[in-house]
Amino acid sequence: MDEVLRKVQKVQYEMLCLFDEICRTNHLKYSLYAGTMLGAIRHQGFIPWDDDLDVCMPRKDYNQFIKAWNEINPDGFVLQNKNTDSDFTQSFSKLRKDNSIFFQENDIGRKYHTGIYIDIFPADRIPIGHCRKIIFKIQSMKYNLFIREFIPPSGNIIVKVIAKYLLLFYSKKRREKYRIQFEKKLLKYDDNYAFSVVFLETLDSMRVQYPPGVLDNYIDVQFESKKFMCAEQYDSILKLKYGDYMKLPAESERTWRHKPLEIDFEHNK
Repeated sequence: MDEVLRKVQKVQYEMLCLFDEICRTNHLKYSLYAGTMLGAIRHQGFIPWDDDLDVCMPRKDYNQFIKAWNEINPDGFVLQNKNTDSDFTQSFSKLRKDNSIFFQENDIGRKYHTGIYIDIFPADRIPIGHCRKIIFKIQSMKYNLFIREFIPPSGNIIVKVIAKYLLLFYSKKRREKYRIQFEKKLLKYDDNYAFSVVFLETLDSMRVQYPPGVLDNYIDVQFESKKFMCAEQYDSILKLKYGDYMKLPAESERTWRHKPLEIDFEHNK
């Protein structure tokens, strides 16, 4: 295994242990998520070539975690989201290790901490009904545009033209105002537990809709040397996200996904 990658994973594991401790102390629900959930089930730890760590939380627990973190404010770590850093470009939060660097191409020109991180994704609900879903997705696209504040690199020419117009027309201050309004509209369904669970960070992520009760119950699963919380319905989640998730990818695909431009374990950038 790449020694540098393993060192990154050990830092991420340290942050996961801190995250788990805060959640359990404050009776908050969370689950290992995405490749981290897959790693726990298939490898009982990190996928050997995985360079990030993901967890998810129901939106209410996510908000409570941020509140608990701000009260504790542990030394040596930084919790980062759009509310802490106006230059931040994601709709979720990152927990970063201070005095470290994991600098990526999309960090160029940004003014925020770029340390080694774990991602914390809030889970929300999408309404039932074709028309309401379309409106919900359009609002989510605008919400993410006003968070990221750059033209999406993927997408068709119409999407890019609209995005360019909106970013030119709305000042940064107005974007913040409308971002908050869009967020309120998107989150108004979160108390309806009959609605499917979605993650709003990208349009692709919204295409995967999970069963309504998928984050209701939790178990502890082995991940590296400890057990962490995981959605009891992990099989349903992994099948929807990855298909035959126990099948290993081709050797050529077992590589770093985020391709950092710079890594450091002692200093900030």
